[in-house]
Amino acid sequence: FARQCGDIYERVRVTCLELMKVMSSFLGSIGNARELFLALSSASSTIMLDQPTTMFDAHPLLAEGIPNARHEAIRNAHFAHSCCILATAEDISNSHIATTKAAETSGRDKSLEQSFQIQVNNKFIAEVEHIAGLCLFNAMAVLSDTHPASNSFISFSNEEALLLDVAAVITPGTTVAICAQTGAQQHLQRYLIQPRGGNIRYARTVGCDRSTRTISVEYADSGSVERHVPWSWIVGMEDTSKRQCVFSYLPTPKSMAETDTYGPPSLGHLILALKWCRYVGSTDFPKHIVKCVAERAAILLCTEVLLHDEIRDGTLHDDTIRRVNMQLLDLFDYADTESEGLNPKVAVSSHQRDKSLASTIGEDILGIVQINLKHQLRAACLEREEEQKMWEQNNSGWDNATWASSSKRQGRRSPFRSVRKTSSGDLS
Repeated sequence: FARQCGDIYERVRVTCLELMKVMSSFLGSIGNARELFLALSSASSTIMLDQPTTMFDAHPLLAEGIPNARHEAIRNAHFAHSCCILATAEDISNSHIATTKAAETSGRDKSLEQSFQIQVNNKFIAEVEHIAGLCLFNAMAVLSDTHPASNSFISFSNEEALLLDVAAVITPGTTVAICAQTGAQQHLQRYLIQPRGGNIRYARTVGCDRSTRTISVEYADSGSVERHVPWSWIVGMEDTSKRQCVFSYLPTPKSMAETDTYGPPSLGHLILALKWCRYVGSTDFPKHIVKCVAERAAILLCTEVLLHDEIRDGTLHDDTIRRVNMQLLDLFDYADTESEGLNPKVAVSSHQRDKSLASTIGEDILGIVQINLKHQLRAACLEREEEQKMWEQNNSGWDNATWASSSKRQGRRSPFRSVRKTSSGDLS
């Protein structure tokens, strides 16, 4: 189809990219708003906190204080509400039917926070959310199947490997598939998740020795180096011409006011989709939709991060890399804290233990993602531990009133102003 109807193929792919960007922004804002409102509610019920570290364990989104978190919750709710149009009398009626107890209070007892909570917790938005989830899944399916990495491997049999002059075609840095067992030709997909215990392992070529007809490799799943791997064990090699990224290397904006609705799809949009999946995974939202979206998004995100890391040209800012790594840690945790001598609480907080992606995408897929993104997750874990230590040192005289009032406002814009896209100068 791509060869015979290239124009239609490309238009469908570009349309799905744009659809994914819009749906993930909408659903992500819903998930962010609900998660923030829930965190604020929990903080209000446990306000007698006696340690600064409790704040980090309660929810990372409260790190800048309750007022800032409340403003961001309102901004996210307003953004999601502005994406919808109430077209019929039934829509208007359903928009006033709360779906959570926190949004049910009405009349004079309704607080400003509750008036915004109902914008993301009502019957109408639930119906739109369901349709948006289906749209996001279909878009993700197309993007996964059309991603250059989905067919970036050239596979061959053991007999073909024996006849191949490996030294002439496989250079240091090329990714290869290794299988010690003899067998028929297999269809390989380097960046797609492989089940644990599989016979095929992916590795980066370190060197090649023509005299012994062997190569030296560094395995992607463990980082271990093996030398003198026979050429006959090579069952596939990467087509380096297909090292192409589809998503730009940008994190999720800190605030919905900073969202670039006209920019290209980015890693941040995949992260937003996964954050929504993490939240609705524990609700009565159809599990099969959430699972499919989460699996596709996790695989695409892992693929894109690895590709960007492999072809990085030095134009990325350290702060951008750091922010992406921190958001990856928030989603996938870091599994090797004990071996690294890190505090386990730094890698996973209580809200993540309650709402982990593992229950949605499964331990197998999550484990493989953690292995492939080990370097990024470790860097973020070290960064978070350092930030927590600095925060504790600078807030030795911390008390509840200080945290609740949050002196760290940093000139945030009022949530009642326009939520149009602004420049960094507007936010100062």
